[in-house]
Amino acid sequence: MIVTPRNAILFLIAIGVMVAVPLLRKDLKREAYQNRLADGVILESTPLSGKTFSGTSIYVLDYSDMGAQGLVIGQSLQDGLQRLSYKYHEHPNLKPLRRLIGSDLTQSDNKAWFWGGPVAMDQYAALSLQPIDGGSDLATDGLFANMNLSEHQIAMAPHTNYYAGYAGWISGQLDREVRAGDWRVYKPKVTQLHQLLGLGSHDSNR
Repeated sequence: MIVTPRNAILFLIAIGVMVAVPLLRKDLKREAYQNRLADGVILESTPLSGKTFSGTSIYVLDYSDMGAQGLVIGQSLQDGLQRLSYKYHEHPNLKPLRRLIGSDLTQSDNKAWFWGGPVAMDQYAALSLQPIDGGSDLATDGLFANMNLSEHQIAMAPHTNYYAGYAGWISGQLDREVRAGDWRVYKPKVTQLHQLLGLGSHDSNR
């Protein structure tokens, strides 16, 4: 085959299209994820998310121009602390929690406790299918939430998950992470969300 300048140009154009199309699709998908950001969505980590959030999903409770807050789904306190290279009895911010629930995280009551994220491990949150003692806001998807419970407000109610810490982003940070490919974003059905959160699944062990 004789390679003419015209054929060479067409070949280079074809190579450029082959490279550009997947990149364009990826960029459009990330833009679509960014446009989905809102209260009540799930963030699903990707391999780009980093060690702390690797393999996790996060339920976003508050998203605005000011930033975002959410809770990691289904991570026990032990698992979360391992991600931070801490042990339960060593983390300095968990002294109030150790006073509250003791040192044995395997006890049935303590299975209602989860790692909410790396921010403010001495700040407690709750998600419930019913109003929460100490006050709560009606979140999306029929859930009640309190993102700032004191240790004196924790009553270990049924159908309630309790969290130490949370995941937080400053203004624009979560948008940038989504555009960088750190997170996939989707809106779950209510039944799917309740199943993911496991609300009430630990009550039978109490």
